[in-house]
Formats: sequence, C-alpha cells, structure tokens
Amino acid sequence: LSFILFAGWFADAPVASARYPTLALTGLLTSFGSLNSAIPYLLDLFKIPVLRAANVISVSTGMVMFGVLSFIPLFSQVVIGSSATGAGSVLTPMMLGTIVGSQIGARTVLKVGFRWLASVGLVIMTSGVIVLTTLGVGSSRWDTVPAMVLIGVGMGLSFISTTLAAQNAVGLERMGVATSLVNFSRQLGGALG
Repeated sequence: LSFILFAGWFADAPVASARYPTLALTGLLTSFGSLNSAIPYLLDLFKIPVLRAANVISVSTGMVMFGVLSFIPLFSQVVIGSSATGAGSVLTPMMLGTIVGSQIGARTVLKVGFRWLASVGLVIMTSGVIVLTTLGVGSSRWDTVPAMVLIGVGMGLSFISTTLAAQNAVGLERMGVATSLVNFSRQLGGALG
C-alpha cells in the first residue's frame, strides 16, 4: 500500500491525499515492532541508583547550560548594550571554565569519587547561577565573567563525573547505552531549560 501511495506522490489523485497517514502508520508500526524489545532493556537501566542519579544531574546541568547559552548573550546585547560580537564573547569564560573543570575532574575523580565530584560541580554551578542573579541594568560585560567561570567549572566537573559514573555502573555490553542515556538526559534538560 505504501508503494502504491508513493507512486502517486506528486499526483493530485484522491489516493495521494492518503499518503501521509499511511506513511505515518507504516512508520509507527515498524518502529513499534523494533522498540517493543528495546523498551524493557532501557527501563532496566533506571533500576541502577548511580545511573538514575547521573541522569537527574545531567538534566539539571543541561537546563543550566542551555538556559545560560540562550539568555546571557541576549542580556549582554539588549540590557548591557554590547555588540553582537561582544554578546557572543560573554560565553567564552564559561567554555574555558568547562574545559578547566573537565580537566580537573578527570584528574581527581578516581581519588575523590563520582558523588563528591558531582556534588561539588553542582554547588559551583549553582553559585555561578546565583551570581548571575545579581546582574542588572548597570552591569558591564566584565561583571558576568566570574559567574560564567563558576558555571563552566561546575558543568565541567558534572559532565565528567556523570559520564564516568554511568560507564562504571554497567557492564561493558551496556556501556554505550548508559553513556548515551546520560547525554540524552543532558539534551532533554537543555530542551526544558
């Protein structure tokens, strides 16, 4: 049936008007058949407390990251009066802080553990967000730098600790799935933030 409808894809026949629902139904049935066996496999991962916590942390980190990425350049351009280039450069301290935080986290995670590192990362990131709340009309671009560095370092510590916690919580055969689940949670947080 899909082939018949596809053959009339560019035709103005009455059969062509049914192509979208039929293609959607075909896709739904195909994906339902393939997802039916994958859903219990994925839901099993949420029974692991470390992985569940890593996903919660990743959602909150994603919310902050994408919220800051979208809000601060607009704030800098509209409220502070920066140019478009200046508004974009406000994000540089956060990106550099993320690199530094990831490097520090990678070197210390085995010494202090995932939980401690993720907790410290969240505290540092939250303190950066609190510093952002003090900005106002009289602020300059340089007033955003300490907050952006704190947010970046906190995100770097959280990124490395949640990813490594997820990878170590499961066996080798599920490591890729656990890692992608944490990254998906971060992206989901970005959509919510």
